[in-house]
Amino acid sequence: MRYDDAMPIYFDGVSILPAYSELDRESEVDLSVTIGDAGLTCPLILSPMDSCSSVHTVRVITRLGGLGVLHRFCSIDHQVAMATELLGEFGPGLVHVAIGASGDAKTWLERLWAAGVRNYWMDVAHGNTAKAHHMAAEVQRRGGFVVSGAVCVPLDPSQLSGVRYHAIKYGVGGGQLCATRSQRGVGTASLDRLALMRRAAPESTMFFYDGGIRSSGDILKALAFGADAVIIGSLFAATLDSPAPFVGEGLKMIRGMGSTEAQLDHGLDEEEIVSEGMVRTVPVSRKLESVIKELVKGLKLGFFYTGCRSIGEFREQVQLVRV
Repeated sequence: MRYDDAMPIYFDGVSILPAYSELDRESEVDLSVTIGDAGLTCPLILSPMDSCSSVHTVRVITRLGGLGVLHRFCSIDHQVAMATELLGEFGPGLVHVAIGASGDAKTWLERLWAAGVRNYWMDVAHGNTAKAHHMAAEVQRRGGFVVSGAVCVPLDPSQLSGVRYHAIKYGVGGGQLCATRSQRGVGTASLDRLALMRRAAPESTMFFYDGGIRSSGDILKALAFGADAVIIGSLFAATLDSPAPFVGEGLKMIRGMGSTEAQLDHGLDEEEIVSEGMVRTVPVSRKLESVIKELVKGLKLGFFYTGCRSIGEFREQVQLVRV
């Protein structure tokens, strides 16, 4: 047995220290980040959950300077149709899709590639598997941009089937609707391991934090520990215009894609299902656009408090303290 006994750092266990600032106002802050061929004005990524991701929600976040990933929990015809609609509006750089690694995944890749999609996210709960790396290598062989599945340990280049991921999705079991840690005893989304993985990876590799973002304060801490951007699911699903269904006045049902309900809806037989997700009923009162704008303003104010004008400057200069 190997045991890492270092004290993990989570959002509520650390705080950012204010610093001298020469900024006159938060509008001087630049939150831009480039992901593949996409130049974003904010480091926010909409998760490929079916209660969060749709043509509409991807369109909203893209117009506001972020990035949306189309979910794969539908027919290939439907995913291609969604991607084609967005390609017509935004071009290939801003159209990102989730793909699996099993079954007919290569057929899906062929269809999506033929439609003009060039950016792929390995949408697998365990990103460090041979089949996930093989599928990612297929994407990269064609010249596509590829993001790993969920991982929380440094990847060994000798095990990657020749793929060199452009970006790593960091965090296993940290989402608000994920039950991997409670049901399997596996995973972490601690900030200290994000920093460790960033140090261990090639300098050009990007990191996207995926671990239950609740507020702009959480995003700031993820950026401080090495994230280039953050993936947001539950927070965006709990909006008036998300694809999550209403289940009462002002209430929506949101779900993790590992939940029994999601797996049944997307074709698995009940005896095959091993649940790793949760379903929740949440109150909704705001549109997605309002939530995104509030997060962006919160990020800019956080940078203002620390005197930093860019994400790179913030990561280099920010000071944190345990609380």
